[in-house]
Amino acid sequence: MAPLKKRVKEGKVKSDSMWWFCFVKGLDRETKCEEREALVWSETANWIGYVAVSNNETLKRLGRRDIAVAGRGTVTRLEWIADLMDFLKHVSSNKIPWPDSTVKVKSGFIDLYTNKDENYRFCKLSAREQISTEVKKFVEMYKDEELSLTITGHSLGNALVILSAYDIVKMGLNVLQDTRAVPVIVFSFSGPRVGNVRVKERMELLGVKELRVVNVHDIVPTSPGLFFNENVPPWLMKLAERLPWNYSHVGVELALDHKNSPFLKQTGDLSCAHNLEALMHLLDGSVSYA
Repeated sequence: MAPLKKRVKEGKVKSDSMWWFCFVKGLDRETKCEEREALVWSETANWIGYVAVSNNETLKRLGRRDIAVAGRGTVTRLEWIADLMDFLKHVSSNKIPWPDSTVKVKSGFIDLYTNKDENYRFCKLSAREQISTEVKKFVEMYKDEELSLTITGHSLGNALVILSAYDIVKMGLNVLQDTRAVPVIVFSFSGPRVGNVRVKERMELLGVKELRVVNVHDIVPTSPGLFFNENVPPWLMKLAERLPWNYSHVGVELALDHKNSPFLKQTGDLSCAHNLEALMHLLDGSVSYA
């Protein structure tokens, strides 16, 4: 499949407006892998997602104008390091004004969400600042229309957009001047756990809906919180709530199994269970034959 930016340019993905987090100029296919990585990725900042708005054609089909926030999975070495930083951390330690001290998220995720590099021209603002700025702009731009906010991501991108969904509703960026609240829905794919049970409870209280699509053979959604998670008895979670590895998933799970598809070759490669394209194939079959 062609890169998303190329597909947008060719008109295969339609949007009235689109903003890329940390846009990076594309490179020729002949460039060697090592050279490509050196040229595209900064040590501390890189492209990870986009905010887009549906066009008029989609507006007629949906009956509303949809603002979408999407994030990609892990690519760079520093992102892999962030994935391994699995102890819980209060969000206020990263200068996010969430007064509830019991809400804690994975250290590596919150750092990637809030860090910025003022010396790098594409990321003088953090992912958090870029997303909130664009969402606020688009909500104001289309305030006289029926709106919805769809947030989606794969793997690491899913973790970051869950933080974004929480942030958007917590800050009231989805609330119009006439007090109408734009509904916020999260579709996550192969996402890890992001925070403790208080994140789950606060998301539910704020009215954020999430559907988690996972492959049952994928190990990423089982982490972090391998031993203390939403599947253990509540009394045990209560006892372990002060531990830095006490995690809980958010939303409703849709579990799919790639071994049930006659179109996918069976393989012993565990990373294949985390493949987004395979997951979309399974989701399409699940919906088509339900």
